Formats: sequence, structure tokens, C-alpha cells
Amino acid sequence: MRRPLRRATAAIRTAFEATAPPEEFGPSRLVKRLEEVLETPRDQWPPSALRALWEPLRDAAPHRLKSQRHESRWLNLAGFCLRPGTGFPLDETRMSIGVVMHADQAKKVGLPPEQMLPWAIERCPAVKERMAAAVYPDSSTGYHVLADFSYRCSPYAGPGYFLVGDAAVFVDPIFSTGVCMGMMSATEAARGISALLRGTSSPEKVRRRYIRFVGGSSSALFGLIDRYYRHSFRELFLSGAGPLQVYEATLALLAGYVFPRPPFAVRWRVKLLDFFAFINRFVPLAKRREHFSLLE
Repeated sequence: MRRPLRRATAAIRTAFEATAPPEEFGPSRLVKRLEEVLETPRDQWPPSALRALWEPLRDAAPHRLKSQRHESRWLNLAGFCLRPGTGFPLDETRMSIGVVMHADQAKKVGLPPEQMLPWAIERCPAVKERMAAAVYPDSSTGYHVLADFSYRCSPYAGPGYFLVGDAAVFVDPIFSTGVCMGMMSATEAARGISALLRGTSSPEKVRRRYIRFVGGSSSALFGLIDRYYRHSFRELFLSGAGPLQVYEATLALLAGYVFPRPPFAVRWRVKLLDFFAFINRFVPLAKRREHFSLLE
């Protein structure tokens, strides 16, 4: 795997750092290029490869501002490489995995923490198959329970401080938006601090602008995640199509077009998709998919 990873690293550097690379080696075709080099579809890249690909992406971060195409591809690929949710190897024999549930749903189950994960896996056929030979921790010390899996800590700025990244907002990582949110909030905080040092803006204005920036962008991401957990919306989203570019509007949110808030052209299309999702509950607008629930 080392040689393909070296070639993948070179492909990333060429796409972002090279001056006017051919279209075949540019950002638009980078994911396809990586799949060819690694000889594996993107959704099958192992966690070790994902983390290895992050390093050249991190180094290429300054070059993402060359164009909108560069920035969109960089944000999308960086979020994908750093995403949680598939487990990550702690060492050669241990893997970190977990289950996320609303608190009220977890209370309905009525099991102690050390039994919740095996209970959930038993009800997920695909995960159960992957975990068939797994050995679980012997005691409760091997399990960790976390509350407030998604949260906002407003106000995001005040006298003498800016809250950046997870300190301000933690978004459900199902779409890998946290890394993007952390980087963009840090950039905006740096912009505000620079304005204060130059004396071109007052602390009050900088704080208000930063609070609007974090609040507006995070609201769009929270809204998208809330929609995804609704079965009717998920059916439409997974269909990969829709009139008036409503599907593309959803992808625009995932690509990071939420700063400081989504453009109007994206917002009204997402609202229209909400309407379609409501209709889809009663009249099929997309292929029906089986509804799964841990509690049923």
C-alpha cells in the first residue's frame, strides 16, 4: 500500500500546488485519479489511507484559494478523509466504534451503557456481519458515554475571546462537516483579530460579525443533518435527482457553501426540497426505501 499512497500523495500535490495542471490531473478529477492510483473505490478506502491522505491535503490548504473549484474539492476531500463513523484502529487489535442515539430513545431501551453497543449492533445486519468475530471489552471501563453529541456554545465571541471549532459548535459528523466548520471559524476569527490589530474595526463590530458568521453557517449544517434523519427526505436525497437543481443545492451545503450563510439560490431550493419531502410522505416522488429503526 505504501507505493500507491506515495502516488496518491503526489496526485494531491499536483492537483492543488501545480501551476495550470492538465484537466486530467486537476482538482475536478482528483477523486477519480485517487481511486485509480489506490485501485479502490472511494467508499472502500481504509482508515489508515484516509489519514495518510490528510497530510498532503493539510499541506495544500493555502492553495485551495486558487479558485472556487480548488476550494470546493479541497473542503470535500478533507472532510471525507477526516470523517469518523467507520471506526478507527487504536492499535493492531483494537478498533474504536460507537452508536449515537437521542437521549430519550436511549432511555427507552433501558440497558446499562456496556450493553447498549452490542444491543445496537445486533439490530443492524450489515454491522453485525462485520462484527461477527469481534471481542468486546470485559467491563464498563471499556465503554464511554458522552452527552450533547451535537451542541452550540453561544455567544461565540465576547470581551477577550473567540470560540473556534469544537469550542463553539460540534456538529453531528455524519456528513464530515466539523473539520470545515473548524477551519472556517478559525479563519474568520483570525480576520477579526487582524482588523482589531490594524485598528480598522471596533471590538463590538468584530464580535457581532463573528457571531453571525458562526451562527448562520452552523444553522445551515444543523438543518441539513436534521433533515437527513427524516426518512422521507433521505429517500429524496439518496435518489440523487430532482427538479430545479434541488439536489445540487443540498450538495452545495455539503461542499461548504454555508459561509457566512448559504446563498439565496441555495436556500430557496433547500426549502423547496423540504416541501417535496413532505409530499413524498404521502405520494411517492422517489424510490421507496425500507425504513429501519433500532427500536422496532
